[in-house]
Amino acid sequence: DPEKVVIWGHSNGGQIALSVLEISQKPIPTTLWAPVTKGFPESVLTYMSQLDDLGVKVKNRIDEFVKDYDPQKFSITNYFENIQAPLQVHQGTADEYIETAWTDDFVGKIKAMGKEVTYFKYKGNNHNLSQDWNQVVFRDLEFFKENLPKK
Repeated sequence: DPEKVVIWGHSNGGQIALSVLEISQKPIPTTLWAPVTKGFPESVLTYMSQLDDLGVKVKNRIDEFVKDYDPQKFSITNYFENIQAPLQVHQGTADEYIETAWTDDFVGKIKAMGKEVTYFKYKGNNHNLSQDWNQVVFRDLEFFKENLPKK
């Protein structure tokens, strides 16, 4: 049933989910777990040190890209106003990949635009929200039940 579609995104999948919402402008109920909410190219450059070559190849590609294109046109942070979906966001405060401040900032921007967002922080929890897994999944299921169209 195309009327009963939801999106769940985790980490980089959260950034992809936000892109889908911005492009489609559809009210698809969406939950985000520790989402990457930084814009381009910062969202890519932040993680380069984890690569075998410390991100040299990635940086070279980005340098080539910006010669021909304005990276701001490709950054999710410039299109948050296009999001028409209810959001639920989960963030662990001990996340080893996503800084809590990034998620706080994202949620603050979304709220300032008058958009619907529920935000949960989990003290001491990691990137996968392992310590509160059952609670997070329960909250997501309840969120989806509340936000799917009733027929």
